[in-house]
Amino acid sequence: MDYSNLKSGGIVSEDYYKNLSKWWEDRWDKHNYLVYAIGLSAFLTIIYYFISYAEPTAKAGEITREFLLGIIVHTIPTLIIIITSFVLFRKISDKKAERAKNELLSEIEDRIKKSATSESDLRKMLHESGLQGVYERHYRDIIIKEIGTCTKEVAILHTYLVGPKSFEQALVGAAQNGAKIKVLLLDPDSAIARQRSIDLWPGDSPTKADEGYVPSQIRMTVDEFKRIILANNLKNFEIKLYNTLLSVQIFRCDDDLYCGFYPHGRRALDAAQLKIHGHTYLSSQFLNEFDLVWDIAMPVDLH
Repeated sequence: MDYSNLKSGGIVSEDYYKNLSKWWEDRWDKHNYLVYAIGLSAFLTIIYYFISYAEPTAKAGEITREFLLGIIVHTIPTLIIIITSFVLFRKISDKKAERAKNELLSEIEDRIKKSATSESDLRKMLHESGLQGVYERHYRDIIIKEIGTCTKEVAILHTYLVGPKSFEQALVGAAQNGAKIKVLLLDPDSAIARQRSIDLWPGDSPTKADEGYVPSQIRMTVDEFKRIILANNLKNFEIKLYNTLLSVQIFRCDDDLYCGFYPHGRRALDAAQLKIHGHTYLSSQFLNEFDLVWDIAMPVDLH
């Protein structure tokens, strides 16, 4: 037993008592079945001798004694055999479980080593992908703040924006910094816009969904962006409407990408988001998607 926790002067630490208690619990857990067998055997043995040497007062007493003696004579060895066998079986089972656990841990370790042979390889992999974060939802305030500091390009691929007015100051700041601004929104007159309204419905009765919800939100976003452009005389601001299947949601802020998806039953802003930095093989997948949709989308007349 480890006595390293003993303090000088005969004072024992609290951790020592905790470890001692755990030690006894472990020993009891391992040997309690044997203790049960010995205790029960001793108890039955005492009863056996008590009945054996007691004088029966009547024939009924003699029959009762013989009956009890017969039970005890056969019960004691039977119980000992059963409990001993159970203890041995448990030890064998524990050994098998321990071996299975070690094999599983070894397999996990081998898989990890195959996918990333070292921590440096894992860091290199993440660096090459540009993946900087995975978030449980869209953090609007952070993205709006980053848009306002852009100097090269702001690109948005979405269905519509909730509260588009909240983007005004950031978009004006980015435009004044010389950044190009491109906004891709879903065509409000498309069947896809109506279908997205149904997909957003959280219940089991999609027939109750308002098919005009998403189209109305898109029109409100376009109108608000038009007002921002005209009110601030922004020249490097373009808006296009696309009529293709929804793929991904993108907010580009210079070299940073915030990307999400379009789950059923909830808004994309409430789903998981990825942050990717730099020009990497991962960011190129999203940027190529934006460019492809942009090239086939219809421009919005901003005058």
